[in-house]
Amino acid sequence: MDPAVYKAAKNGTYSSIQNCTDEGSELQVTCQKNTILHIAVKHGNTKAVEIILDSHSSLKYEANMKGDTPLHIAARLGYLEVAKLLLRSFMKDQGVAEAGISRNPFHALNMRKNTALHEAVQNGHKDIVDFLIDEDQSLASFRNDAGESPLFMAVERRFSGIALRILESFTAECCPPCTSGRNGMNSMHAAVICLHDSKCS
Repeated sequence: MDPAVYKAAKNGTYSSIQNCTDEGSELQVTCQKNTILHIAVKHGNTKAVEIILDSHSSLKYEANMKGDTPLHIAARLGYLEVAKLLLRSFMKDQGVAEAGISRNPFHALNMRKNTALHEAVQNGHKDIVDFLIDEDQSLASFRNDAGESPLFMAVERRFSGIALRILESFTAECCPPCTSGRNGMNSMHAAVICLHDSKCS
């Protein structure tokens, strides 16, 4: 990727971002296969994200070498405003079907089979968890490559507020959140282990 394009996506001014989006920068990637949108999201540059989504909205579906979409990165780093910009762009795409392509950005999996919700839970970003669950309650039923559900991850990390929010997402219209964890454990095992550890410390 051209250093000037990288710099503009990272922390550029309005004019520099506009210039870089007019010069075929959507085709440029870093050695980790990050696009200009990945870079803008990673650095929380909301203005760049907004401009890039306006000019090259398809980049929001692109995954880097680790399988991360821009939404994975926003969720991992806790950038709620960036996640909202991505959602608005996703909503514009609804009803505009691409032949043979079915895309649900919330269900995208990275190389560890984490959804954006897994990433938000793992890093303790409750506001992102709230946002993602409000948009798609079914995310609580996904398990990653290690067999971990978002609820298991929250309980194991003692993020009680996040665990409660996931449990509260259950409604009659939606399947209950998955409780599975790695090595055949579930959220109850994780809760008991955490309780035991706290009593022993």
